[in-house]
Amino acid sequence: MKLAAKETNKLSKLMNAFANSNNEMGNVIIDYERSEYYNLRDSLYELPEIKKVYDEDILMNQIVHYINRTYKKYPIHILPEHIDEILSKAIEILQREINDHLIILPIKILKLNDVVSFDIFTFIPSHFSKRRKQNIIAKLIKKSRPDLAETFEHTEISRSKLFFRYNLLCIKIKEHTNYTHFNSTNIVKTVLYSLRCYYYSMVWKINSPELNFNSIQIEKMPKPSHIAIYSKDIWRQIHKPIFFDGDCNFDATWLTDIKHQKKFTKFVNVIYFKKDSNDLQNRFLNALWLFNDAINQSKSISTLLFMTVAESLLVRERNEKRLRIAAVLPMLVKIENVSSRKLAEVLDSTYHARNNFIHSGEYIIYTYKEIKEKLDTLQLTRAALATLIFQLPKYIVALSSQKAGSPSVNDWDNYVNNLFKKKVMG
Repeated sequence: MKLAAKETNKLSKLMNAFANSNNEMGNVIIDYERSEYYNLRDSLYELPEIKKVYDEDILMNQIVHYINRTYKKYPIHILPEHIDEILSKAIEILQREINDHLIILPIKILKLNDVVSFDIFTFIPSHFSKRRKQNIIAKLIKKSRPDLAETFEHTEISRSKLFFRYNLLCIKIKEHTNYTHFNSTNIVKTVLYSLRCYYYSMVWKINSPELNFNSIQIEKMPKPSHIAIYSKDIWRQIHKPIFFDGDCNFDATWLTDIKHQKKFTKFVNVIYFKKDSNDLQNRFLNALWLFNDAINQSKSISTLLFMTVAESLLVRERNEKRLRIAAVLPMLVKIENVSSRKLAEVLDSTYHARNNFIHSGEYIIYTYKEIKEKLDTLQLTRAALATLIFQLPKYIVALSSQKAGSPSVNDWDNYVNNLFKKKVMG
């Protein structure tokens, strides 16, 4: 790699400070308590060539190894003209250490008729035999099933004996092993949560039936306890405990539709896998997680959490929260067979119920009118918020057309506030 003279001079000074302040018996060591370590690390991370393949442990250990092998005299003096060579070698090692990993999440409740595979995702239905599931997994890892026999056995014996009886969501990740291990839980959680969000936004219809154990012919098994991370190399394999609800009480056969696959993949990439995410994506990601926490709760808790999602996206640091949500959300989303006026009424009553629950302890129940008209206001609220979250890519495009660069959370807040003003003032 080639850096400007100013950059090499800066890195030379930082590397010399690091090497000489972290020296023990003539060898450079890593001392995580010293500021010189962090000064060098942070400056290296800002380099685009490093950022693309970054792994802190590999990078810093490679630099230490290079210095100890090359410089034998103390104090160490690394010249600016040597920086390119040092970093080029580090980047080579970083690139070489990026590897394929398969993160597998067992899902207890989800209706799948056949295996569905697109982009980095593969969904394997629960009714497939253990042998058939393992053959699919082995093919994804590019190994044979016999070669993975001990790995599969370890998963069943030490982590989850029913692992291969669930539906399996497999996600292929080409990354550093440390990154994959550290982020695996967030990756599978975000993908699963995106699947739910997509369903309630793009597939769900009013009075769509909720699935249960009988309707999908699944045994009453315990909830899955671990995710598995498999790879060609045994040392890269690990299991992580599951701390979130993974049940999906719906028919997911729509995943075979290529249009759905493309839209789903685009959403997941924008909200999570995009490398240079900003505060706007992070706010929507937070809303996605909170939205999913509201699912499979009592009506009171679901109402509270759904309205918190609406507040986090639409009315942060604003007054008239109930009015703003009821006014703005119907301007942003459309639900089939539900007028904007009707949706505004539902949101207004839902927020009112939320207030009574929080401030007066009034438990939220289904009303006679809801039961008689088969109109579940909480389901409509859920669909509206799912659509709001799912439309993030569309909002980014719209906001990007109004300014140079990626839109920020302030741009979003101003956009929402202007919609409210337009609604109120006409």
